[in-house]
Amino acid sequence: MSMGHKPTVFVGMSGGVDSSVTAYVLKQQGYAVVGIFMKNWSGYLSTSQGQFRFPCQAQPDYEDAAAVARQLDIPLYTFNFEEEYQKRVIDYFVTEIQAGRTPNPDIMCNKEIKFKIFLEKAQTLGADYIATGHYARISQDKDGMFHLSQGTDSGKDQSYFLATLGQKELSWSIFPLGAYQKEDVRAIAREADLATAAKPDSQGICFVGDIDVNEFIQAFVPPQKGEIVNTHGDVLGEHDGIQFFTVGQRRGLGIGGGMPYYVVATEQETNRVYVAPGMNPPELYQRHVVLTDLVYTREPIQTGKTYHARLRHGGELVPCVASEERCEGELRVEFDTPQRAITPGQYLVFYEGEEVRGSGVMN
Repeated sequence: MSMGHKPTVFVGMSGGVDSSVTAYVLKQQGYAVVGIFMKNWSGYLSTSQGQFRFPCQAQPDYEDAAAVARQLDIPLYTFNFEEEYQKRVIDYFVTEIQAGRTPNPDIMCNKEIKFKIFLEKAQTLGADYIATGHYARISQDKDGMFHLSQGTDSGKDQSYFLATLGQKELSWSIFPLGAYQKEDVRAIAREADLATAAKPDSQGICFVGDIDVNEFIQAFVPPQKGEIVNTHGDVLGEHDGIQFFTVGQRRGLGIGGGMPYYVVATEQETNRVYVAPGMNPPELYQRHVVLTDLVYTREPIQTGKTYHARLRHGGELVPCVASEERCEGELRVEFDTPQRAITPGQYLVFYEGEEVRGSGVMN
């Protein structure tokens, strides 16, 4: 797309303060900015369990994005990806739940929507880059290799959610907020008098928002009563379906007795939820994990070398070694110390210093 001699960047504008400031900063830097509102969710679901209507913020979010676009004097277009979002994110979410795993729809949304079909459509329409309001940094070395690193604001860093991006995606992407603190972003929005300056940050599932996750799950997977048992097989209670539980969970078990219990495993074959008592039951800890669905931001990590791993967004970085490649596409990872609540279906992300080096799904 030719807009004079300025490079053109398509900015994903969600109607929040971060994407608003992203568009503002890029325009200040001399880019020809085109705002894109991605409509991926309308709140309506039709499943084998019936018709469902969930809260949807798409219209008010669009109006906020449009207000900022008018302030910045940039065009704003809507890309409707509802069908793709259903197939690539919601269907993935349901499949993982049905398999007894804990999905990460935010990572999948980035992988399949923002940095795949949005990027592809932007390229088709002549964009030179795409940009989002993620708190992460991209740099390029003298050999032309791109590096993805943590955002400067450790409390807002979103590099974990971007760990499935490779060289192609990184080479086309800009993250202007990676070098900012969140309070600086708010300050920029106030100084520019942007319409979203005081808007609260969004919560919940990517694009779906803050909904009752258990209600969402029930739209696809009907409740099925089963036993809650300890690790010796003694029945302690009853549950409505293993899909409502994840490893490390304490709340919602409905077990009395005056001591805390934590979920240490779920078993799809028997429809059982296994729990262990105490604040730190040893059954919650593991020294190793096997990864599948491996993706590297550049060349693969080296077996026998120490990296740091993050097992969940916001989790601490822990030393680990990729000890061996198992069958094709699998990697065994050993931790220096036992790790709590390793959750099947969630992502382990490798870091080398502040740089993201890759990721895999924990099994």
